[in-house]
Formats: sequence, structure tokens, C-alpha cells
Amino acid sequence: TVNSATLNAAVNPNGSATTVYFEWGTSTSYGNTTSSQSIGSGTSNVSVTANLTSLLSNTTYYYRVKAANANGTTYGSNMSFTTTAIPTGAIQVNATLDGTAWSGSVSYSLTGPENINGTSVPATFSGKLTGTYTLTYNSGGPSNATLNSTTPSVTQTLGANGTITYTLNFVSLPSAPSNPTATATSSSQINLSWTDNSNNETGFKIERKTSVG
Repeated sequence: TVNSATLNAAVNPNGSATTVYFEWGTSTSYGNTTSSQSIGSGTSNVSVTANLTSLLSNTTYYYRVKAANANGTTYGSNMSFTTTAIPTGAIQVNATLDGTAWSGSVSYSLTGPENINGTSVPATFSGKLTGTYTLTYNSGGPSNATLNSTTPSVTQTLGANGTITYTLNFVSLPSAPSNPTATATSSSQINLSWTDNSNNETGFKIERKTSVG
């Protein structure tokens, strides 16, 4: 598996009380041993197993069985196994401004099996653990713009060897109108006018009060 393995061997005591254990490690120098096991003094093969845990993922390990009794010590052949790689994938974060690809500084966070802090777009985060991630926009982005949406969703699930993509969609803020004028046409009516400097506003809001400031 990713971080565990079971070692197996068959040892014949050949009529003498025998103890066995496994030597193991990431090279044929081994460097680790399992607990010693007594397999009796019979004359037929005895199955021996040992469980290894806390192993590194995607790593080749070497092992051999060692048997000892009054007649001496015998080593089995060198064997090996490779642990499974941890499933990972990639996360991409892009941005648009008014529907056009945009690049620059922007602060965002991805929370999930791993926590990621991003500082710019576009960005690709490779070798990330699989699972569900949620993107949170923090600050930054294009000047005079606001975040309108995150597509396709702020929460997505990353599969093994897969890629998920987040797109931060910014829209420009309307430019402020200029040249406001007020013309009194009667004792009860004032006509207001201004220059519209924007092409993406949805309307105007007029505020009024009876004092200055």
C-alpha cells in the first residue's frame, strides 16, 4: 500500500529450534529488522510474516529473511517491493477581467487536503493531494474592478492524476460621471445633467440633501 507492507517467507527448521526475522530497508544494506519469531524445530517449511508500517510512498524497499539455530545462520534471497504512490493532481487558478484573460497579483486561499496560499494568477499547483478544495478570494486583482464570480464553482474535487481549474472573474467598476449641473426651472423643479463616462453601468443613483458637506 502507500505506507505499509507485509513480508512473507517460508523457512524449514530442519529439526532444530529456529528463530527468524526479516532485515529490510531502502537499500541492500537493510538497516532495519523485524521482531524475532520462533518457528519450532520441525522438518517442513513454516510460513513467516511481518508487517511494516510508516513506510515512504512510491519508494522501493529491500528485504530478506534470516534464520538461526544451533546449526548456524541462513539468509534468504534479497527481495524487493515498491510502495504505492500517493494519488495527486494539479490545481490551476486563472482570472478574467470583463471576460478577457488577466494576469497579475491577487491573494487567495485554497483549503482542503492541503492548504495553499496563492499570490498571483495564472498559477498552477502540481502534486497536490486528492480531495475536495474550496477557494476563497482575499484581496487584490485588477485596479478599479471587483470580483463578480468564481467559476465553475468555489468548491471542487480533485481526482488522482486530474486537474481542477478555478477562474476568478473580475468586472471593471463604472467610471465616475463628470460635469454635474443643476438648473432650476421653477420654484419646485431642478433639472440635473452630467456626462456619462462609463459604458458598463446599469443605472445612476441621485442623492440629495438640504445642506452642504
